Amino acid sequence: STLAMSGPAVLWFRNDLRLRDSDTVAVATQRVAAGGTIVPLFVFDTRWFGPGAVDEFGAARTGKHRARFILEAVEDLRRGLLKLGAELVVSCGRPEGVVSAVCTAVGAKEVICQAEACYEEKAIEQAVQKACGRVGAALTLVWGGTLHHIDDLPKGAGVGEHRGAFTPWRTKVESKGQPVRPEHPAPRKGGLPAPEQWSAAVAAAAALAPPGSLVSATGLPTLEWLAHEGAEVDPKLADRGFMEFKGGETAAIERLNGWMFERDMLRVYKSTRNGMLGADYSSKFSAWLACGCLSPRTVYWSCQRYEKERVSNKSTYWLVFEMLWRDYFRFQAARLQGKLFLPEGEGLVTQDWVDDGQGFQAWAHGRTGWPLVDANMRELRATGFMSNRGRQNVASFLALDLRIDWRRGASVFEEFLLDYDPASNWGNWAAAAGLTGGRVNRFNITKQARDYDSQGEYVKHWCPELNDVPVHFVHEPWKMPPHVQKAAQCEIGKHYPEPVKTRFKPPEGGRQGPGKYAPPRDDSKGKGRGKSDA
Repeated sequence: STLAMSGPAVLWFRNDLRLRDSDTVAVATQRVAAGGTIVPLFVFDTRWFGPGAVDEFGAARTGKHRARFILEAVEDLRRGLLKLGAELVVSCGRPEGVVSAVCTAVGAKEVICQAEACYEEKAIEQAVQKACGRVGAALTLVWGGTLHHIDDLPKGAGVGEHRGAFTPWRTKVESKGQPVRPEHPAPRKGGLPAPEQWSAAVAAAAALAPPGSLVSATGLPTLEWLAHEGAEVDPKLADRGFMEFKGGETAAIERLNGWMFERDMLRVYKSTRNGMLGADYSSKFSAWLACGCLSPRTVYWSCQRYEKERVSNKSTYWLVFEMLWRDYFRFQAARLQGKLFLPEGEGLVTQDWVDDGQGFQAWAHGRTGWPLVDANMRELRATGFMSNRGRQNVASFLALDLRIDWRRGASVFEEFLLDYDPASNWGNWAAAAGLTGGRVNRFNITKQARDYDSQGEYVKHWCPELNDVPVHFVHEPWKMPPHVQKAAQCEIGKHYPEPVKTRFKPPEGGRQGPGKYAPPRDDSKGKGRGKSDA
């Protein structure tokens, strides 16, 4: 009713930590126009943060890198709201408890939040809806986080309508879909006024936070508490990253403008995007997109402006193409729900996984003896970032060469990646494991290393034991004769591990076309299925 909408409403931020082009903020602004007031709220969900937040494999749900990034993003959102004359209530706990308690404290009859796509996030929405219902508040779910709005997908490309590969879906969206919607403007100063019972909302949220989680001076949790379960970072590698990823909308817009316009890197993106060494070979927008500091539409409309002002070429198209991959995984996750996380995925292919704890630990810690795999895994653990090229290779190696349960790899990525989002991560891993029913893309690690790191600069950066290994041995150091190993101060089995053995065999049922089995091939031309790094 109009009466309900004109009272206080809770604006519950989830993976949409921004004010510019926010669908949820736009709805909140409409409520204010009807005479309402707004309580902005963020909850660090104890399913994902804090002591005990581990998955079935014992990995932290959120490691140190992403916990820091999200904490910075929440601080930046709070600063952005302060500039508007608004505040952000922050708490830790289960959102269903905190959100409903805040509703009770201020007499809110509505909670506005972004609708998510994945199974666990949907279950949390239902729990919040039930808890709020008990205190007389309705949950308004607002779609966001994709380039193409869910209501704008053409016939045959909607959730549940498309079950196949990316390309047919993309073709439908590009040819028959609605145009990308315009951006919402950021709210104006005074645009999100608080209710009089503001301090009651803060007190109610804080009362439910676990003891020791919130610092009273800031009202925010500490990084130590958030990433309590996260693995330590190797201090020898900690400062080897190429760029600082800082959480928040401010840093996101700086990266967008700096990379696209100031340094003009979009012009050559298609030819540089398979790089692995450096800050600007790819956009690196993915971490900000994942927690919603940056809207895909903002990237799209910046691309359009770039094309008008600078140049329109394959590179400008390719950046938008990568964001379509993000959309595809999001809409597939909405269709698959819990099936996305099963060992057999959707059940299109059967595969026996090998229980090899030693092989898994070697992979996870970058000690397989295969330099390209090791360098990428060490970069991930040290920085929270890995290139798209690296992700394709390490995933192929774990799932297809070692034949270890792909979900264990997805779980490691979930702990360490700055840009983790469940749809892209688990969707990419299922594809890499050959579970999506198409061609099995097994990567030839040595060939990939020679193609994309011909001089061994990348592997030497992250595996300094290989520093003095001659270039022609750097990707296969086990082939060095003993005297060369001695001269390079890299004795295999002593300074650098023996290579783990591959046990590849094609999964049963992987097919291409009616009735024809497509043999595994090296996908060295960069047609990898997954696109994690826009």
